Amino acid sequence: MNHVDAGWGIVSACNMSCKFCYSADVRNEIRNKDVGIKDWKLFVDRNYEQLDSINYGTGENSLLSDWYDFVEYVAKNYPHIKQAITTNGTLYKKMMENSRFEKIVNDGIAEIDVSLDYCIAEKHDELRGLKGAFDNAKNMLNYCKDKPIEATLVFIGINDVLKIENLEGIFDIAAEADCKLRTNIFRPMNIKDERIRSFVAKYDTLLNALKWIDENHQILYLGDPLFSSILTNREAVSDPSGLKSIRILSNGDITPSTYLITKEFRQRNIKDALLKDIDSDEMGMDFQIPEKCKACKNAAKCRGGVMDRRYLWYQTFNEPDPYCPFRSENYYPDFSVRINPNNLEFNSVHKDYLPTLFFKA
Repeated sequence: MNHVDAGWGIVSACNMSCKFCYSADVRNEIRNKDVGIKDWKLFVDRNYEQLDSINYGTGENSLLSDWYDFVEYVAKNYPHIKQAITTNGTLYKKMMENSRFEKIVNDGIAEIDVSLDYCIAEKHDELRGLKGAFDNAKNMLNYCKDKPIEATLVFIGINDVLKIENLEGIFDIAAEADCKLRTNIFRPMNIKDERIRSFVAKYDTLLNALKWIDENHQILYLGDPLFSSILTNREAVSDPSGLKSIRILSNGDITPSTYLITKEFRQRNIKDALLKDIDSDEMGMDFQIPEKCKACKNAAKCRGGVMDRRYLWYQTFNEPDPYCPFRSENYYPDFSVRINPNNLEFNSVHKDYLPTLFFKA
């Protein structure tokens, strides 16, 4: 691998108990195996030439004091590595309690993504399993408004959150905070669990949400190869997982994707890995276009869709994306999404890190 964007879950700990959590099982499995700051520093020291950016996500990294020391270390020694964090809002509380933490974040963090799913405080707090989560998230967004830190409101793409009445309020909050919005279409690691499966966005719910956003706001970027190929006339994006981006778990294991983190995808660890020596073929993925897709007019653009969705749904990469409009259970969308080329140029660590969708209120 030459240059990569790394998503890094420094800690397995989290102060929330989200009802939809996709990583709880793996985080619980490795909870007592977390590597420490000496290993973090050594990995960056050995691989800084390959690292373009680090986004600290999964768990709540701001809970650990060593995280702030590490951010300071990277900023001081390797300023070319862009640092960002996805937080549930706890970061705001920690900064308000410790001025040194606040200074480190302001000096070293270029982007802060803030998780906020519902426009009603009680509903958001209930989904996230933490009273005050809504207020923390809004405070974090408003804090960034007056700072040179790029803020993004990130909401989870599940059925209830994608209802138009909720999106109206979420986009109002983003407009007030003068920030972008982003969503990850939810994909569970345990798709056979009916309780978790109930959160998975239905095809028509997702398309109706995109249609509403298109008609009332702006779609900045569709970083999802399936939806960018079927909903626009532009050149489709590619899935960067395992090619241009990696995920690092709290125990140091390296995986190709935020969602492909089970044992079969954890072949390397930061204690002994040199990124320049890792071949994409080692990441446990099959980058070939699925056989069923080869006759499709969108095959060259879509290439079967999002890699992790295909594997999580079907336990193989040789199946088309579950949201493919040519699957019998789906239908072909009757609208096209407009993208204004003037709005496509914006900076975000997440833009080339994972298949994600960006919007502007």
